[in-house]
Amino acid sequence: MTDKTATTDIAFTDDVKAMQERLGTRQQMAVMAANRGFRTQITDDVAAFLAQVDSFFLATVNSDGHPYIQHRGGAPGFLNIVDAHTLRFEDYPGNRQYLTFGNLTGNDRVHLFMVDYETKTRIKIWGRAKLVEEGTTRFIEIAVEAWDPNCPQHIPDLYSENTVRLTTTKLMARIAELEARLGDT
Repeated sequence: MTDKTATTDIAFTDDVKAMQERLGTRQQMAVMAANRGFRTQITDDVAAFLAQVDSFFLATVNSDGHPYIQHRGGAPGFLNIVDAHTLRFEDYPGNRQYLTFGNLTGNDRVHLFMVDYETKTRIKIWGRAKLVEEGTTRFIEIAVEAWDPNCPQHIPDLYSENTVRLTTTKLMARIAELEARLGDT
């Protein structure tokens, strides 16, 4: 996570900075922005994280200023890293309301929020999105403007069905082994 060329201004608007000042964190946030800031390109470690993503939330804003958040999911790897500044994913058919698509026609700004509960990792990505149609397949392509890891505090312990299955299968095998031994005595 070495790219230090980004700015926090994408999130720290004048209103946010005023609130940080009021609540006593502005100086700390200014130091963070000067020393690290938000990154602007996908690094190798974030690319590895994104390659495992099977779920994230995508936020858009409609022309009236109302936010909209939609869940996007698929097999790990469905969120493709095109290059260090571009992400892309196929638009799987859903309820056909097309809220995201409609919102993007008036405001192309998006925010992706990803959580890996098992590793307590969160990544926030700001960008600009466009709809790309290739034949009958639609993609949403995102020009990454900034990203930042988020603090792991308050992420609950949640585990995927596969992790639970693997863990319980091992435990059940061990229990069976121990019960067999007890039966031999």
